[in-house]
Amino acid sequence: MAKMTKKTRHILIVACSALAGISIVLAAAVIISAVYQHKVLPRTYVAGENISNTDPDTAQSVVKNAVESLSSHQITFTMDGKTTTASLNDLGVTLDSDKTQAQLNSPTDMWRWISYNYWTDFLQRKDITVAYTFDDNKMEATLLAKLGLGKEGKDASISVQNGALVVNPEIDGQNINLDAVKNEIVGYLSGKTVDSIQVTTAISAPDVTTAVATATKTQVESAITPVYLASSDGQSFTITTANFYGVIDYTAGKGQLSWQINQTKLASYIDSVIGKKLNVKMVSQVTMSDSGLVTAQGVDGKTVDSKTLASKVVTALTSKTDTKSSPIAIPIKTTTFTSKISYPNYTLGSFEGLYLDVSLSTQRITAISGSTVLGQWLISSGGWKTPTPIGTFYIFNKISEAYSPDFRLWMPMWNGLATSPDGTGYLGYGIHALVCWDKACTNREGVTHIGTPVSHGCIRVDDNGIPWIYNNAPIGTPVVIHQ
Repeated sequence: MAKMTKKTRHILIVACSALAGISIVLAAAVIISAVYQHKVLPRTYVAGENISNTDPDTAQSVVKNAVESLSSHQITFTMDGKTTTASLNDLGVTLDSDKTQAQLNSPTDMWRWISYNYWTDFLQRKDITVAYTFDDNKMEATLLAKLGLGKEGKDASISVQNGALVVNPEIDGQNINLDAVKNEIVGYLSGKTVDSIQVTTAISAPDVTTAVATATKTQVESAITPVYLASSDGQSFTITTANFYGVIDYTAGKGQLSWQINQTKLASYIDSVIGKKLNVKMVSQVTMSDSGLVTAQGVDGKTVDSKTLASKVVTALTSKTDTKSSPIAIPIKTTTFTSKISYPNYTLGSFEGLYLDVSLSTQRITAISGSTVLGQWLISSGGWKTPTPIGTFYIFNKISEAYSPDFRLWMPMWNGLATSPDGTGYLGYGIHALVCWDKACTNREGVTHIGTPVSHGCIRVDDNGIPWIYNNAPIGTPVVIHQ
C-alpha cells in the first residue's frame, strides 16, 4: 500500500472538516425550520408588537386584539393651536384583522429552508402594517367638525325672493390635506409612535364667483319680459317675469353660470294656473235603456295643451315677439263626450276596468268590467236605522274572517270600503258574506235575509256571489253604491 503523503492528509482533513461543518449547518437549518414550521417567523411585528414564534391561533388573537385597540385608541390632532382627539373608528378608518394575519409568514413546508428567500425573510425584521381602508369623506368631515373649521365651499347662485332674482354670494371652502394625515395614520398602524398629528388646510375657491352670478342675473333680467296669452273665449292671461323666474334652471361649469327656461316646469305652471281656469272635465251622456230619456247631458272635455303652449312662449321670448299687442292663442285639446246607457239597477261603463255596482232599490250587486256584466247577485244592505252610505268607494283591504266588536259577530270574506283607493275615508263599512255569531260559523244568519235591507250598513252578499267578489275583485276595485 502506497504511503499517504502529508499534502494528501491535509486535503483530506480539510474536506472532512468542511463536510462536518456543512452537516452541522444543514442539521441546524432543519432543526430551525422544524421549530418554526406552522409558526410566525422571528423578528415579526404587528403594530409594533412582537408576535414571533407564535402559532396561527395565537397570532390571530394577538392581531384581533391589536386591531380593536388601534381602532378605539384616541389620536391627538392639532392645527393652529387647536387640539382635538378622534379614534380611527371616528375617522372612518376600517381595520381588517383577517387581511392583516394573511400577511404573516408561517411556513407549512419543512423543506422551505432550502430556498435562499426563506433565510433572507427569516433573518430580517418584518414590520407588518395592519390592513386598512379609508373613508376620505368621513375623515375630512370629522376633522372639520372637531377642529371647528369651515365646510366645503359653495358656488355663487341665483334664487328667487319675493318675485325678484337674488344673487347668493360665493363661499370659500376649507379643505384638509388628507394625504398628510393618512400617511401619519399608516405609520401609526405599522407601529410608529405618534404623539399627535398636525393638520394642515387650504382654502378652495368656488367655481362660480359672485361676479359671474351677478352678470348672469343681469342677463336673465334683460332677456325675460312678460308674455301675454288669450283664449278663444276672450279670457286673457299674463306670464309675468316673476313667474318665469320660478321655472329657470341654472347650470354651473367651467367658471360660468348658464341658464335656460325649463319647459317642463313652465308647462306645469300653465296647467296649475291657466289650465285650472280653462280646463273643462268631460261629462258622459247617460241615457236610460228602457225609456231613452237622457238623464245626464254630455259635455265635451277641454284641456289646455300646456306642452305646446310652453314651447310657443319660449319661442316668443327668444324672438322678442310683441305679445302684448298680439297675444299668443292658447291651444286647446278637445275630448268628445262618451255615451253611456243606464239600466234600471246598474250603469255600464262607469269605469274602464272591473267595478262593482250596488243597487239599494233592487238589493243587487253587479260585477262589471267596462261595459260587460260579469255577474249579479242578491244582497242585504243597511236597514232604515243603519242605512248603507251612497257614493263611490274602493276596496282597500280583505280579511278572511273579520270580527265586529261593536255587534259581536263575524263577517267572513270581508272587503273593506273606503272613499279613496289608498284606504283613507274608511267609515266602517264593507262587503261580506252572511254574518256568523261564532268564529267557526256554526251559528249563522239565515239566508232568508238576503234581498232584504236588514244589515248594520254593510253589504251582505249571497253565498253564490261573495266567493267570486272576494277572490276576483282586488284591492282598489271601485264600488258604486246608489239607490
